[in-house]
Amino acid sequence: MTNAKTHTNSRGRDRSRALLLASLALLSAALAFKYRAAYGFPDGFLTERDRAEKILLASFIGVSLLFGLRTLLLARSAGQRPVASALRISLAIYFCMSVVLMAATLYVRMTLSGGGGG
Repeated sequence: MTNAKTHTNSRGRDRSRALLLASLALLSAALAFKYRAAYGFPDGFLTERDRAEKILLASFIGVSLLFGLRTLLLARSAGQRPVASALRISLAIYFCMSVVLMAATLYVRMTLSGGGGG
């Protein structure tokens, strides 16, 4: 009896973790989308760096949305089957993709001109 109860509790924890991760990913996608809208100069001009960063930010939004939807699906199926390993794998992939996009953004910021004229 205790083993079945523990098994049910772990699935409940898996569901809670998946919902928390999905919420964080979807929130970060929403914030990035809002930040993306404010790029450029007030007259609408985008520098070379702004255009490159906008593409990278759109990529981050896409990755965050995919991860958020994936973890929502995992949370939905957590009652029927264990999802802890799938959740860990999804989180690892999301983390790696985020690090790659952050490194690309850093490279863009170091190499492209930000439009600081003189």
